[in-house]
Amino acid sequence: MTHGTKSKMDMEYEAENDARALRDAMAVRKDSKRLKAAHVALQKMEKEAHQTLMQTRAARGLKRAFPKDNPGHKEGY
Repeated sequence: MTHGTKSKMDMEYEAENDARALRDAMAVRKDSKRLKAAHVALQKMEKEAHQTLMQTRAARGLKRAFPKDNPGHKEGY
């Protein structure tokens, strides 16, 4: 097998996971309670990810989107 190619088993596994994800998405879409629960869970995960990002930036001392040592930084920007 050469680099960059996938085996038949890998492709079947991915197809099975895609089918399972599609089935789950369809089930959630039809059930409003599950849809709302999924939406709340997604918002919670996004909030936690944002907090983690801010903590990481604070730990590194990055307070701006473009630190001064970044070549793309423009003064007063």
